[in-house]
Amino acid sequence: EGYRVEVEHGCAGGAATRATFGRGEEGFRNSAGGVSENRQELRLEHSQRLLQRLDLRLSGTHSERLDADDSQPAIEATMSGDVAGVRMTTGVRAIEQESENGSDSFATAQIGVRHGGQLFGAPSDLGAEYEEALDGSKRRRAALDMEWALREQVSAYGTYELIDSLQGAAAL
Repeated sequence: EGYRVEVEHGCAGGAATRATFGRGEEGFRNSAGGVSENRQELRLEHSQRLLQRLDLRLSGTHSERLDADDSQPAIEATMSGDVAGVRMTTGVRAIEQESENGSDSFATAQIGVRHGGQLFGAPSDLGAEYEEALDGSKRRRAALDMEWALREQVSAYGTYELIDSLQGAAAL
């Protein structure tokens, strides 16, 4: 059994605050559920429009395994802005990992670009992201994704992600 609860509050000036809690018990294997088996996660996020084309997003996440002494708290700050029709994002993330085998903490820097346009006359969206640990440990993540609206109610979506980290995506 698993569940996910999300509460969002919109504020004046384009600000929004969201809280999400998800929990997946043993045997929960729904990839669309937002949480994996034997794991629970709490995420708080606030986004704020700073200028006409500049946004700030602050978030904190606490993820933990239910069947072991393993947790991964993280905090993140990103800025996004539109430059010549391209959405550019940059940010930093601080991550702490604690498990039965020890603990580790590190910070990462992120950069991303996203562009919406037309592909064969249909709306499309293409994005790329890169994230790397700042401590020289060679932990890094690169991702490409694309969405293409084939028809009014039909879209094709693809993503490719390369993660160079012993702990996977949660550790970056």
